[in-house]
Amino acid sequence: MSTFTTAMTTGLAGAALCTSICVHAALIDYTSRAAFDAATTERSLEPNAAPPNGFAFLGGRELNGIGYPDDAYAVNPGYAPALYAWGSGAVLLLARQSRLAFAPVTEFAADFGSLPAGESITVTIAGIATTIDTPRQRQLTFRGGTSSTPFSSVAFSTSAQFLILDNVTRAQAQAVPPPPTSVPEPASVALIGLGLLGLARRRQAGQ
Repeated sequence: MSTFTTAMTTGLAGAALCTSICVHAALIDYTSRAAFDAATTERSLEPNAAPPNGFAFLGGRELNGIGYPDDAYAVNPGYAPALYAWGSGAVLLLARQSRLAFAPVTEFAADFGSLPAGESITVTIAGIATTIDTPRQRQLTFRGGTSSTPFSSVAFSTSAQFLILDNVTRAQAQAVPPPPTSVPEPASVALIGLGLLGLARRRQAGQ
């Protein structure tokens, strides 16, 4: 049994410069769930299902299109409230260095925390790393990213013992509508016609 599994089963696991949007070279970084939702479509929100006062082992499995790493659990807060009661129902518990895999998307978001709380988390999307600072209280921090190119996995790392994720969301970017084509109004067309007629008459008078 791995150290991760032992800590999980014994319950001893735990014994933002941007406003809402930041733009990097090929990644738009969202710190607001509302802003992220407004910029995305075809969103898939992953529920973390766990039995009451218990947990579900997800390691090495693929569920709802997400491939989970070997050390992955969905944990009900009643299992160990002092560790897993984050005010959001069941949460996803991952090892300190983990990766989620899925079909190609251009958007990813989640609510992040750490065990123990307060440690920073590095999230790498499409090869671009973003650091998330989490509060020292058991409070999740939202972060989302939009990539200019599709990606099929997201990597996480932290110096904390474990990672906490919730509301894992995959999505596609909203299509940007083309700029409207300017069509002259009838009055403008009439003025243009009169101007051309006047220019032709002046040329004839000058000949």
